[in-house]
Amino acid sequence: MKKLETKYIRTGLFGILIIFFFLPFLVVSCPNHGSREINGVQVAFGYSVSGGSLSTVTDNQYFPPAIPGIIAMIAALAGVIFSFFKKQISFILCIIAAVVGFSSMFLLKLNIDAEAAKKAGDGLIVRYAYGYWLALGGFIIVLLLIILLYFADGLKMQFKMPFKLPIKLKRHSSPGKVTRSRRTRRRR
Repeated sequence: MKKLETKYIRTGLFGILIIFFFLPFLVVSCPNHGSREINGVQVAFGYSVSGGSLSTVTDNQYFPPAIPGIIAMIAALAGVIFSFFKKQISFILCIIAAVVGFSSMFLLKLNIDAEAAKKAGDGLIVRYAYGYWLALGGFIIVLLLIILLYFADGLKMQFKMPFKLPIKLKRHSSPGKVTRSRRTRRRR
């Protein structure tokens, strides 16, 4: 059975995180005007609410982009791109992307909670939908799985020397005995 490469696992994990951003992140409701679901892309890049659905104003109300949401989406996209780099640097960059994504999702929650507290007097209620929790938990799971893959794959990886040896050394079953390989013997 052919072994699945870890770059495809990392790419798939970050790809699933990107899909989570298209699921409902927030449910914003007003007592007299109903509720509306807002997905992660809308939270990250800004969205407008028409006057008839949630706003007491007749004009469209625009909510600006959330910087932590943009950073979380960029971290997920960067994780997909970093998955195709060389192995050792790829693992490190993917771990950094997962940490940045998780922390920016947490900051997004703090920002939304602060905005909701300001508008609580207007009767605006903000609840977090399953898309937000899947994305937040997804970043944690991706981080843990990438660390696990790094150490599982790291046991097989060896540090490469910055220069090539003129002969190839081959280890035999007996410890400590190192001889030249057959290829290097024939060339001489």
